[in-house]
Amino acid sequence: MLVTVDGVRWQELFEGPDPLLTRDDAPIFPRFWSEVAPLGRVYGDPTEGHEVRVATSSNASLPGYMSIYAEEPQGCLTNACGRVSVPTFLDRLHDELSMDASQLEVLVAWSKLALATTGRDDVALVRTPEADAAALSDDAYEFDRGAVQHGLEALSARRPRFLHLGLLDSDRYAHQGDYARYLKVLRAYDALLAEISARLDSKTALIVTTDHGRGLWDQWSEHGPQVPASGRVWAYVKLPADAKSLALVEPGARRFDHHDVRYTIETLFGLSTTSTSGFSTGFIAP
Repeated sequence: MLVTVDGVRWQELFEGPDPLLTRDDAPIFPRFWSEVAPLGRVYGDPTEGHEVRVATSSNASLPGYMSIYAEEPQGCLTNACGRVSVPTFLDRLHDELSMDASQLEVLVAWSKLALATTGRDDVALVRTPEADAAALSDDAYEFDRGAVQHGLEALSARRPRFLHLGLLDSDRYAHQGDYARYLKVLRAYDALLAEISARLDSKTALIVTTDHGRGLWDQWSEHGPQVPASGRVWAYVKLPADAKSLALVEPGARRFDHHDVRYTIETLFGLSTTSTSGFSTGFIAP
């Protein structure tokens, strides 16, 4: 399972609330660090000398998601790009492993993310779902209501072979400059990630990452090529408990980027992977 949390800075994940932006000093991700992180590895803490970067210079959402999905560079540098035009790892799962669309599910709060997932209509179920009345009245679905509700339903009922849950409200409130609301969203994500991790069976991996970072200090709400700090991102990877023969690379072993998410997913499914420097297994030790 892949979870993307749009525009969540490494600062809030690793260090907590930014004292230059708030007097709130309560933990943001307490359940993630106590319940989820110990089951895998967290990559991208620069205070430990670790580095995870976006794979393009644009530091923008759609280029980030295309870097995760596409088998070849797309030259996409803005959110105005069209649909991905080369095979993606979803295409490979469908074509090489004979998975039908019902086994490959993408539920996203930002509709344009769908452009990055596949250039075909027969490969996967890619949706931007609306929440039903029950979710609208439930505080547990306060943010990204449709994606969260249907994502949890997919986990409990449909159990696809691959599931991507793409969340957006973190980026939405950050762009509004509402740091308090941004923190509230992140604390909701903390609870959601703990719930997702607890629901996964021993055959399922979990990858969590973000499409781009954000700026520092008075640029915290922004990202893009004009904000170099927003090119730094992070990732969390938990291998299936049953995958005893696999191990994760140490977070400080090398520089990682968005392409490593794809390499990791393909490796988990037994597909060969290629990178600009040759064979790669992403976050998984070769």
